[in-house]
Amino acid sequence: MAIIGIDLDNTVICYEQIFDGYLQDLAITRLEDYSLKDSLKTALIAADKSEYRWQKIQGEVYGERMHSAVLFPGFMRFLLTAITKGDKLIFISHKTKFGHHDQKKINLREVANEWLEKNIFVELSDSSCFLNERVIYADTREEKIDAIKRMNCDIFIDDLPEVLFDEKFPVEVKKLLFSSNAVSNIDQSIFSTWNEIREFLYSPLNDVDIKNILHYKFADLKIDKVEIVRVGVNSSVAKIQSTDACCYALKMYPDFQGDFRSRLKVEWYALEKLYENKFLVPKPIASNLSMNWGIYEWLDGHLRPVHNEEFLIKAINFIIEIQNNKKIVDSFDKKYLASEACLSSKDLINQIFYRLSVFKKIPLSENLTTFFKDEFEILFTQLFQEKSKFIEKFIEPLPFKYQILSPSDFGSHNMIMSNSGNTYVYDFEYFGWDDPVKLAADFYWHPGMELSDILRAKWLLIVKESFKKDPEFAARLDAMLPFYGLKWCLIILNIFKAPPVNWALNSYKKEIDLDPIRTEQFNKAKILLTKIREIYG
Repeated sequence: MAIIGIDLDNTVICYEQIFDGYLQDLAITRLEDYSLKDSLKTALIAADKSEYRWQKIQGEVYGERMHSAVLFPGFMRFLLTAITKGDKLIFISHKTKFGHHDQKKINLREVANEWLEKNIFVELSDSSCFLNERVIYADTREEKIDAIKRMNCDIFIDDLPEVLFDEKFPVEVKKLLFSSNAVSNIDQSIFSTWNEIREFLYSPLNDVDIKNILHYKFADLKIDKVEIVRVGVNSSVAKIQSTDACCYALKMYPDFQGDFRSRLKVEWYALEKLYENKFLVPKPIASNLSMNWGIYEWLDGHLRPVHNEEFLIKAINFIIEIQNNKKIVDSFDKKYLASEACLSSKDLINQIFYRLSVFKKIPLSENLTTFFKDEFEILFTQLFQEKSKFIEKFIEPLPFKYQILSPSDFGSHNMIMSNSGNTYVYDFEYFGWDDPVKLAADFYWHPGMELSDILRAKWLLIVKESFKKDPEFAARLDAMLPFYGLKWCLIILNIFKAPPVNWALNSYKKEIDLDPIRTEQFNKAKILLTKIREIYG
């Protein structure tokens, strides 16, 4: 059993979005390689030649605005792993009772306790994992270090190097620095995410760990077996079975630190509404936002339906039936957009430019550099010039009356044929309002389906007929289709981004050799680009 001491502010409690609000209000540009907090602090002290304004803002953030703070992504997974391993934890924070220059005299410790109760302790079935004094507050750094000694901590995790490397810090305590902007030091271990800390202290998350966490958080499900069936760049999935032989799918979404989209919230709400209205989708069973885990009905059957004309018709009918269901349509606000929604040609072109710019900022192999320079960018420029008239025509956002509720990532790769012959659709983490052209084009190009040329042509005829009430649908689809193909080339190459931060379980990346995967994806991108060139070049 280890005793793990943990700092609170900017280690467990994340204030980044609050500091970002101050940066925007004060028109301060974030400094490169600096956190939002450090950018704000540096700019204010440089402008004022004093710490008065910075200290005042800091008091507001840790006081009256603390309700807007959030738990750092991955911390709850770390915490529950520590609990199930039998370790003890204690929060030790350098936090004065009142903030500097605070005329309201808000008790910062009481506010912090309320936040901890609401965001952490409420998640625990008991507090036995914590030492008797769950939270210790210190007026000074010296008092904080004394508390670390007094509580016999084996490990201490903090975001401030000046605490960990204070000359009075106990040498026998292992130091873990939590900071994405830290400079490497031979005597310290630096971690930018809580997943990395969990991995470092406990090794990769495996079936047994997941089972123990499920027992702790979802005891009512009586989980007996866990089998990880998919480890993806986005989400990972485990098949879980209860003692009464019920099967569920546990979906483990990527942490917000690598992906800020609320995938779990989006998918849960979409499936809830679709299931209520008798659509063939998995039933939502249970979820936990702090863990970013969702549990759904397990779908048994064949992996995917056969690609034929009947499949195309069933697919479009599923989409049309959603639009015709008033209960579903009325439950989604107009602002509830699909992930990377493209409501205009401008949206689509900007998304391509952005994805391309990301690759230009990272070191690439000679083959990949040549691919972008001599193939991709040349074809993109040619198509942009040829389609410029249409790009200009559709540059304004699509009127809402022609938008649809779209699963966004839609196709046979996200469908299962049940043993009874019914086709179930899953994966709705990108769901929301969008241009039907995007759904039609993504379906057409998606590398996970590999439709024949004949079926691609039939699909275009089917969707043009299905959305003919939109007088510009056919022209918009014809104009934008090649650009969606180019965007898919870039999506396929996401695996080359370093590091691949979206691996839902960082623990598995150590067991996966990325080189053959990258080679395979590179070949897929080249084949797709060749296909686009054959059709349009």
